[in-house]
Amino acid sequence: MPIAPAAPSTIINVNNVIIDWNSPSTSSFTAYGAAISGYKVLIRWSDGTYSEEKTYCNGANTVIFSNTECTIPISVLMASPYNLKKGDSVFASVICYNAVGDSPNSNVGNGAIVIVSSVPDAPLSLARSSLISLDKTSISIVWKNGVDDGNQPVLDYRVSYDQGDGVWAISEIGITTLTFT
Repeated sequence: MPIAPAAPSTIINVNNVIIDWNSPSTSSFTAYGAAISGYKVLIRWSDGTYSEEKTYCNGANTVIFSNTECTIPISVLMASPYNLKKGDSVFASVICYNAVGDSPNSNVGNGAIVIVSSVPDAPLSLARSSLISLDKTSISIVWKNGVDDGNQPVLDYRVSYDQGDGVWAISEIGITTLTFT
């Protein structure tokens, strides 16, 4: 059977975690060894338990599993059975196997911190601005950013208004300040 692979690394790539490791060298196999035929990736749950990830890191499925890397959506890691939360580290261990059997578990590797990118919260405290003098054809409004920015900077805002029949019309898009007149 092969020796254990080196500890894997875990990194964030947009909304996924990539688990990457190096294969042990063929010279490290025992006298009864054979070529590595696949890998098993174990990921730690929020309660500290490790289990094999068989959907995204199925070492026998070369369509979704490359030789020494697999990619798992963060949404999968935040759901059962993993139940990881924003700010948790992603810990993983790898086993390689061949016709003779499984290697020992690699050392645990980590590095990825669960960060959920999402749309920002709606702006808060929308109010008429008293700092700008008004005339009969304009109004000035101000607002504050929502509490959660979705882990990305807010790029711009869109101002819409109710036409009075429950239909919203866009007044302006691409606003980069917290005010609009």
